[in-house]
Amino acid sequence: KTVLVVDDNADFAEFVKSAAEMLHMSAATLTDSNRFEEVFKEFAPDILVLDMVMPGIEGTEIVDWLAERKAAVKVIIVSGFNPLYSKIARTLAEAKGLGAVTTLRKPVRLAEMLAALGDAR
Repeated sequence: KTVLVVDDNADFAEFVKSAAEMLHMSAATLTDSNRFEEVFKEFAPDILVLDMVMPGIEGTEIVDWLAERKAAVKVIIVSGFNPLYSKIARTLAEAKGLGAVTTLRKPVRLAEMLAALGDAR
């Protein structure tokens, strides 16, 4: 399985990448959400770990883009902001046909991330 982490916090992105590698997954990180479309098409991930609030393209815009293309990717939404924001994004993603979406609230513990990635396999 392949994991793409899109988060403007490089430390958090590396944390998720390390967790994915612990599960023997191939992972890539992207801290510039403006490059999302290009990197997503190149990397073709099975799992997308997506921050909701970023400079440039926000997570909700990425969810819309994925839904428009009927992308077959499992999405794990992470946010350090109000949990309602993640819940709305999950509801939007599911309503637009992205299937089950997992949400996590930052700070995320390693055990939580491992479980979310493992469940997304």
